[in-house]
Amino acid sequence: MRLRSMKVALFFTCLLGCFTNIAPVAAQVTGQTNVTPIRIRARSVPPKEAEESSRLNKWSIGLAGGPIETTDIKFASDISVALSDGPNLRIVTTLTPGSIQNVKDLLYLQGMDAGLVSADVFDDIRKEGEIKNVEKRIQYVSQICVNSFQLLVSADIKTLKDLNGKKISIPTKGSSTASLALKVFKRNGLKVKTVEGSIAAGLEQLKSGEVSGVVAAFSKGTPTIFSFIKADSGLHLLPVSFDKFMDDYYVPIYLSNSDYPNLIPPGAKIETIGTPVVLAIYNWPKNHRRFRKVERFIQYYFEKFDRLRQPPFHPAWRNVNLAAKVPGWKRYWYAKKVLKDMIRKVEAKAAKAGKDGNAGKSKLSRVEQEMLATVPNEEQKKKLKEFFEWKRKQQQ
Repeated sequence: MRLRSMKVALFFTCLLGCFTNIAPVAAQVTGQTNVTPIRIRARSVPPKEAEESSRLNKWSIGLAGGPIETTDIKFASDISVALSDGPNLRIVTTLTPGSIQNVKDLLYLQGMDAGLVSADVFDDIRKEGEIKNVEKRIQYVSQICVNSFQLLVSADIKTLKDLNGKKISIPTKGSSTASLALKVFKRNGLKVKTVEGSIAAGLEQLKSGEVSGVVAAFSKGTPTIFSFIKADSGLHLLPVSFDKFMDDYYVPIYLSNSDYPNLIPPGAKIETIGTPVVLAIYNWPKNHRRFRKVERFIQYYFEKFDRLRQPPFHPAWRNVNLAAKVPGWKRYWYAKKVLKDMIRKVEAKAAKAGKDGNAGKSKLSRVEQEMLATVPNEEQKKKLKEFFEWKRKQQQ
């Protein structure tokens, strides 16, 4: 009888342990916060190495990038190189399957605080139905770039309709590019057979005739894996009309000979769909211990942003408008504060230069150029120019 009681007690103890492990996961999915989280034991470090361990972890930030063939991982790597500051800030960039997985990593992966995410990812997350209130838990610091949807096909494919019933290689699950590919096929009434895999693997399958097309997404400005295709390969990029994607997330974009000299003839343009990419961040509250890391990361991002506009970083950084708003997204409160302070300083510096009656025309022109170089927004540049003109007239 006693043995039976012990077995029953042991059973309920195990059962309780199972529910203890499951509950925090359920809380993350539903958005509830009244469940005790799982405590993961830190790795054991010898006493002599404890100081080094503490130094490495104190100001480390996890940054989710993307697949190795994409430009997303290039942008993530640029951020890591430009902003990392020894023991003061270390940004650890990781390869990932893509935007959908990046959102999940921000929600659940220990030490992951930021990541590159396509602006349309929330729609994909909502359709899965597993994650609640995602738009409140994941917010953005700034827009980064616009990725262009690219569909490379064999010589016998002339239009999208020719893909009906064909086999197409798309990125692996977890990528918003794969999700966008399915939208393209569905909205154009196509029934295709999809094969998941890396872009490199899909390209080899396309060359061998195993598939009729391969899907990818890249930002304009630097060579991609498609840039190395020979002109006489017979492969070509297929136009994808924007008319079925006129919503808040997407923008029309055109590829030309300057993007792919071997794939697009001079003077020709290939229409396709552009998807904005944002620097996303987990919405840590101000009183959370990890907020201090996020706070420093955001400070470095805005203060050192001009570094990213210089070689050898991706040329698209020069077109980034830090003040641009992203439809369907909320800017992280601290990023909004730092951005507002930065704009205020630029405007104050411009006003001070305008009030300097002894500056002279040449000095004003130099200062004006300096100010304009720090303001990516065209509307703000216009206002600054008008301000300088007004001040000059006042001094005459």
